[in-house]
Amino acid sequence: MRAQARFCFVLLAVATLSLTSLAADKNVTPAVNAAEQWLSHLDDGQFGICWEQAASDFKDKVTKAQWEETMKTIRAPVGKMESRHLISAEYKEDLPSAPPGKYVILQFQTKFANAPKMIETVVPMLDKRDSMWKVSGYFMKAEQ
Repeated sequence: MRAQARFCFVLLAVATLSLTSLAADKNVTPAVNAAEQWLSHLDDGQFGICWEQAASDFKDKVTKAQWEETMKTIRAPVGKMESRHLISAEYKEDLPSAPPGKYVILQFQTKFANAPKMIETVVPMLDKRDSMWKVSGYFMKAEQ
C-alpha cells in the first residue's frame, strides 16, 4: 500500500509540474512575439515608438524623453544590429524590485556592427491595464 501511495504522490507531483510548465509555455510564445516586434522598432531607431508600446509600469518610471536620450547614448555606439538569436526564456511571477505579475525574461545573443558579442535581456510582462504582453525592461551587456 505504501508503494502505491508513493506512486500517487509522484504522479501528482509530475502532473503539477507539467501544468506549471504548460502555463509558462503558453505565456512564453506571446511574450517572445511582443519582444521581437518591440526590438524591431528599437533596431530601426524608433525609440519613441518603443516607449509608447512599453508596459505601463515602465512608462510610469521613465519619461519618453529620458528613454529616447538613453537609447541614443546606448544604441548608437554599437551600430546596426546584424543578427539576434534567442538563447533563453524563463517565465516568472515574482521579480526583485517589480510588482507581482507575469513576466518572461528573454535573453538574446546579438551581433551589432560595432559590438559583435552582446547579450540583450528583454523582460516582457502581461500588462494589467490591457492584458497584453509589453516590454517592461531592456538591458544590454557585452557577452563574456
